[in-house]
Parts: sequence; C-alpha cells; structure tokens
Amino acid sequence: MNRRLSTLFLLSTVCAANMLAYTIKPIHAITSEIVTAIHQDPMKFIWFGGSGGLARFDGYTLEEFQEHEAGNHMGYINSIHHSPDNSHFLLATKDGLYLYDFTTSASSVACKELQGIDVKTVINAPDGTLYLATTNGIFILSPQLKVISVINKMNGLGSDHVNALTIDRDGNIIVGHRHGIDVISHVGTAIKKIIHKQTTEGGIRLLINDSNDNLWYAVNNKIYCAPRTAWMESPSTPHG
Repeated sequence: MNRRLSTLFLLSTVCAANMLAYTIKPIHAITSEIVTAIHQDPMKFIWFGGSGGLARFDGYTLEEFQEHEAGNHMGYINSIHHSPDNSHFLLATKDGLYLYDFTTSASSVACKELQGIDVKTVINAPDGTLYLATTNGIFILSPQLKVISVINKMNGLGSDHVNALTIDRDGNIIVGHRHGIDVISHVGTAIKKIIHKQTTEGGIRLLINDSNDNLWYAVNNKIYCAPRTAWMESPSTPHG
C-alpha cells in the first residue's frame, strides 16, 4: 500500500512538474536589434516592442508591424502599456507617446506636447492620472492624455533623467532616476511634494515594488531589496 501511494505521489509530482516546465523555442524572426518590452493584449496575444517597431505572437506565428507601415513613425519603443480605456496600447518611445490600435495596427500621436521627448515608462495613479518617466522629468497626464503638470529639478527632483516609476500601497510615486530615488506624495492634481530622497552609487534603470510593497531596484550590476518598513532609509546588502 505504501509503495502504491509512493508511486502515485511520484507520478503526480512528475506530471505537475511537466505542466509547469512548458517552454517554447526561441523566436528569432524579430528584426529589432533590441527588444525592450513584452506585453499581452486583452485577446491574449503577446506583443514585443523594441528598436524596430512591434511584433505580435499568437502562440504559433510571429507577425511584425514595422514602424514605416504605421501612420506615424513610432521609432524606438521603450515600453508598452494599456490606455486608460483599455482599447489601445500606449507606447512610450524615444520620440514621445503614441496610441496604437492593436486591432487595426493604426497609430497616432497620443500627446503633442511630448513629441521629441524620450518617454521611458507610464504608470496609472489611483485617481486616473498617468505619470510618465521621461528624460525631461515626470509628466502628469489626465485620463484624456492632456498634460496637467511637470515635475523636474525646479520642483526638487533629483534628476530630470527619469528611467523608472512605481507606486506604493499609499499612492506615493517612487521615482528612479540618474542619481537615485525620490518619493513623491500623490495628492490628486495639486502640487506634488517630494518627501524623500535617496542617493545611489549609480543610475536607477529598473524599479518595482512587490506584493508586500518591498522595493527592488537595479544599480549598475547590483540588485537591491529594501523592505517596506525601511526602504526610505537604507537599502539592504546588494545581490549579484
């Protein structure tokens, strides 16, 4: 009896492992020299963005959408996000912010005030406004994609070259820039107050907060993890 139970346990373990260990062959057809973004649309297609435009993978084949095929030249794509109404992609590019209809492949400029500005990423605040990390500071947009205000060095930001943004459970905006990390209190469309600064030994390129609101970020070749209770003070020992 014990042997039978052991056998059944082993088989179930192997089956579970096989289900979790699903892999696909590498996709080599993308013409972008650099792939910077991976995103899934509401129809479950996987999209890749990078130096050469967009590509869509349906689980079987890869279809590319070159930038010259779009109505507007999107250029180098830094990241892909959903629009506030979930009907389009918001593409953060080196030449501004674009709207991309993933059903018709049509693109358009999302905000004319951002044309020519290197937009790194986009996050949604609790009140529906959007925060954009750019090389010209942080732009705050309304749900209608109109610029409400800009936060930059004149407002006390540590650097105008912002690479990463995330938001904590209290609605504070955590900013990763060329010289470290700033925290901005989120108070609707009123003036934002920078409540904390932390200098690092290099620029922040990647920044997330996990499900427990611990902060993870990369500086050069080191990865830091700072607990929710202490990350506004000093980060833990780096890994890597």
